[in-house]
Amino acid sequence: MISVKNQLVQRPLVVITFILVLGALSMIWPAVITLFLGAVLLLLQSFGGELAIVVLP
Repeated sequence: MISVKNQLVQRPLVVITFILVLGALSMIWPAVITLFLGAVLLLLQSFGGELAIVVLP
């Protein structure tokens, strides 16, 4: 890691790093949420299908 002693240089570096981290998370989180919701919907569909088979004589 770069050690910077000057506050005028260190503060913008912290802000730029923070913005880059937020940008990366904003690209990753929608995919994680989509995968999670897709898995939940698949589970609900599988339970619904089993219940329909059990109910039918």
